[in-house]
Amino acid sequence: MVANRIFGRETVREHGKLAAACAEILGGQTTGFDLQLSRAFAWNLLHESRVSEFWAEEWFAEFGKPVTAQSLRDSLTDYLYTFRSRPSDAYSLLEDFANAFVNCFHSGVPQPHELLITTFDLWSPASRAVWQYGITQGIGTLRGLGGLDRAATKLPANIVNALSSRDQDLQMPMMAAYFAAQEAYLDEVDRRRTSGDCMDTFSPVWVTREAEWKKRTSASATGWCESVGVCRPDSCWMAVIAYPARRAGQLIRPTQLEAGWFGRHFPTPLSCSRETGGRIVEGRTAIALRSDHASLPEYIHAPIRLKVDDWRRAGFPVLDTVVPAGPHARLFADREAHWMALQRKFPGLVAWMASPNPPIGIYRL
Repeated sequence: MVANRIFGRETVREHGKLAAACAEILGGQTTGFDLQLSRAFAWNLLHESRVSEFWAEEWFAEFGKPVTAQSLRDSLTDYLYTFRSRPSDAYSLLEDFANAFVNCFHSGVPQPHELLITTFDLWSPASRAVWQYGITQGIGTLRGLGGLDRAATKLPANIVNALSSRDQDLQMPMMAAYFAAQEAYLDEVDRRRTSGDCMDTFSPVWVTREAEWKKRTSASATGWCESVGVCRPDSCWMAVIAYPARRAGQLIRPTQLEAGWFGRHFPTPLSCSRETGGRIVEGRTAIALRSDHASLPEYIHAPIRLKVDDWRRAGFPVLDTVVPAGPHARLFADREAHWMALQRKFPGLVAWMASPNPPIGIYRL
């Protein structure tokens, strides 16, 4: 491995130093799921050819010029935080330097009427902010619920009780309050930013095409998570929402940089066009091992105001995962199945990435 080989190519630019950070990660221990995820991340970054020389150099300079594993983690954290704290700056970077916005007139892009689908955790940091805002503002059935313990690991019992029926009609009052609170929260963000104050918005939304997803969907929340590459080691409550692509605004093809320190993301070869998005690692073995398996496409877009009708449209009640989603023990096997699926569709994949997983043992530049 050449010391300055990063983003799928050799470079003489300063961002080539990222290769040293990746080598530091790959040269560590191979046991333990956190380390496996980190190793998969580093392997992805070395091959992430969707990041151009121009964008790589800009990103490296903008986010601290990381040269070690820890400084790389810090830089990624800073980059991802810009989408919430300075969204205009973050999306401008993607537009001006990354060439990541898809051409909405391209035939491979989801059409305005086409439904996009996403799953989300009702106790993620963003969801906690929404619940708390709705409670504070006394929105719908959230009125009088009291403060939330934002450090708690599980959705509060009073909200779980309202969702435990696993029936959309019975869950409607609580979910209607949630979406009303989310819309009000984003309205507050806009008001504050207009007046020069600041308030964090949400991270980009990760979506896939609803029609393709529904062909292989599962009736379980764990299956929803694994079908779109979401990993949840602990039980959580998940919702599915669907809305027309025109509501999403500008779609963006994500890279490992936008996925952050996450080894279940997987880059795509150059023969996979920007307009057709990225490709999701399927986390359900029975589907991933089918000889005709083709990975779902993925895009991201800036957060939008969602409505309870978007949740109703998807057709699924809120469910809890019960068992872990995307077990770390299956990480490398899922990546290999994904790599095999990519081979069937994209020529030149092996020349770009000879193996889906990092080598075992000591890794050196």
